[in-house]
Amino acid sequence: MNNKLSKYSPIADLFSLRNNDYFDNLFNNIFRVNALAEDNGKDLVYRVDVPGFDEKDIKIEIKDEYLNVIGETKTGNQTRFVSKSVYLGDEVETDKIDAVLEKGVLTITLPKKEVIVEEPKTKIIAITTK
Repeated sequence: MNNKLSKYSPIADLFSLRNNDYFDNLFNNIFRVNALAEDNGKDLVYRVDVPGFDEKDIKIEIKDEYLNVIGETKTGNQTRFVSKSVYLGDEVETDKIDAVLEKGVLTITLPKKEVIVEEPKTKIIAITTK
């Protein structure tokens, strides 16, 4: 009887999953989403390629200063997913965000907050004598 122990390799296990059709479809459909973020000075513009998705298939949310784009669509027996997140911080007017889906591209426009630079205020302290 041969009781050999083999060394565990999570990377090897991950690649062994790649030989599985289910995981092939899952990896192919999640990790190949193109996204572009740009700052045009006035707005942050975030574009995500979502060909084959309708607006009902996509949810856009802001949670903990992150913009999350999550989508799922089914075509025949294939399910496709999209999941992208971008950190916003506190520089975006979250109540004025606009999203447009056109020709397979989701464009999210995030207006930046106006930055008001105030001059430091000087306070004069009165001195009293005793």
